[in-house]
Amino acid sequence: MDNITQEFWNYHQKNKKIKPEQKQYNLQKDKTLETVIENWCIYREKIENRDPDTIGPQRRKIKQIFRELGIDIKKTTLEKFYNKYGKSKGITKLLNNYKNFHINRYNNKSIPLSEKLEWNSISNMITPLNPFFEKYLGLKVHISNPGKKRTYQPRTKLHEINKILDYIDDKWSLKIKLASNERKKIEYRKRWAVERISVSALKYLWTRGKAITEGYLTIADINHMKKHGRIPLHIRKRLNNPEVFQQPVVPDEFIQEWTLYEKYRDSNDYSPNAPAIVQINKQGKAITRKWLRGKVKDYRRELDLPEYITPHNIRRSMHTLCRAVTPNRMIAQVQLGDVSHKIADEHYNIPDTDMIKDELNKMYLCDSLPGETKTRIENSKNKPNENRGYA
Repeated sequence: MDNITQEFWNYHQKNKKIKPEQKQYNLQKDKTLETVIENWCIYREKIENRDPDTIGPQRRKIKQIFRELGIDIKKTTLEKFYNKYGKSKGITKLLNNYKNFHINRYNNKSIPLSEKLEWNSISNMITPLNPFFEKYLGLKVHISNPGKKRTYQPRTKLHEINKILDYIDDKWSLKIKLASNERKKIEYRKRWAVERISVSALKYLWTRGKAITEGYLTIADINHMKKHGRIPLHIRKRLNNPEVFQQPVVPDEFIQEWTLYEKYRDSNDYSPNAPAIVQINKQGKAITRKWLRGKVKDYRRELDLPEYITPHNIRRSMHTLCRAVTPNRMIAQVQLGDVSHKIADEHYNIPDTDMIKDELNKMYLCDSLPGETKTRIENSKNKPNENRGYA
């Protein structure tokens, strides 16, 4: 932490009762925009307790907007930017023009899709503007977000996830076999173990949300799973849910996977708050979202799998599987950790269309799926589904 951000952090430690956003413009108007953005990120993490994995993308988006507007954030101070672009009204107009520029390009069918931002990308770019300008700096700058459009993405099939797991086993088994010495073999076994447990966590522990394979699964969570066969939800979800929805069932298969991984776990720290899944040669450091996305990207390239297969898509696919194969709405609601069954119905129930029915047949390897009235696939002929137990 440099001197400026350390000074900023010390100020907030001494003045926690003061709302920082009321004074941030006056306090930081002489600092460069780059420093102000970094201080905002510290504020989001240390004072608002935001997820660090959310803060990073927002930092990049704010900097990208300034860069595309032709503003040098390393040389331009906050006060200079504020006065040059017409204060709050001028900045609001500038940012609205930026938003409308991308929306107009999106609507222009003559521009190739590869040369313009998609609608949901535009929405994501606009998301951090109001927290930064309006709430943090206290400026009267409010940009309406166009909102995301709901889109149907093909779901990852269970056999594709199993194909990735088999690929990991085959790849590292061969490397271990051909290793020139014992030290190399130990290193390869650790690499194999962390890659396999990460994909297994995506497959089995989707009920807790994205945090499972991004460093927030702790040894305490693992011990709880071993003892009770259930996993506590992420803290943010737990605070919003009744107690009955806070303990989704954990498949025995994951406990078996963990026992296998534990032999090669690259850390001796087994304290309750220690990260469960750690990277090789990172001194017990938790795996990250970026690392996992990169690994899945490598897997699908090597196996020639569809590009839509991502960690998030795998998680959503497992949610859809649970909702589709569970005839009792309440069981799916509890297992997904949702307060309202409407959430499961809206996001994971599958419309009764020929296209998506065909997708279901591919995903679940069967024609018959019990479900609610919206999904009338139960009238089809039954076929065995050996993978149904994974849900």
